[in-house]
Amino acid sequence: MQARIAIVDDHALFLDGVVGLLQDVPELGEVVPFLSGLDLLTALSQGAPFDLIVTDLTMKDLNGLALISALRSKAPGVPVLVLSASADTAMRANAESVGAVGFLHKSVGKAELVEALQLHLTEGQADKKSRPDDAVLAQPQLGPRQLSVLALLAEGASNREIADRLFISENTVKTHLKAIFRELDAHTRTAVVQRARELALI
Repeated sequence: MQARIAIVDDHALFLDGVVGLLQDVPELGEVVPFLSGLDLLTALSQGAPFDLIVTDLTMKDLNGLALISALRSKAPGVPVLVLSASADTAMRANAESVGAVGFLHKSVGKAELVEALQLHLTEGQADKKSRPDDAVLAQPQLGPRQLSVLALLAEGASNREIADRLFISENTVKTHLKAIFRELDAHTRTAVVQRARELALI
């Protein structure tokens, strides 16, 4: 079966360039672009399968660390490789601590990028074969919209401000908050934000 690679980056020009570059390497399989981590999570929730996920770290709607953390439950066993313009060693360590299998700088050449993708595709497929079908990593089950609400909550936004920015009703915000509080086992806004940061969800 042909491999499928998801590429996540909110810079459209860069994303188009990487996808075009990789589509010239047919042995990598299908390359699917996403302009946001939320779009990828939505695709996964709808059953889209991927063998490797490549993501940037600095993105507007959902940062890369939060995405990688969410993928531990949304796509367990699928390796996540970071492709970032940052050379910050602390950021790299943070990415690896939440589950990234590797870190590449965006200045990397085509040959090195392709080699890294092939390596992690092979390792990911081997890991899937050795992984029990019912293995599930303990991680809060938050959907894409709930992650967006959580991110705005961490910025100090009120329920009304969250509703306005996400174009949803205030009652819907309250429903999402109840689910977030339950999943993170927290009872106050401060506690839920602190817990989310501990889990690298924000």
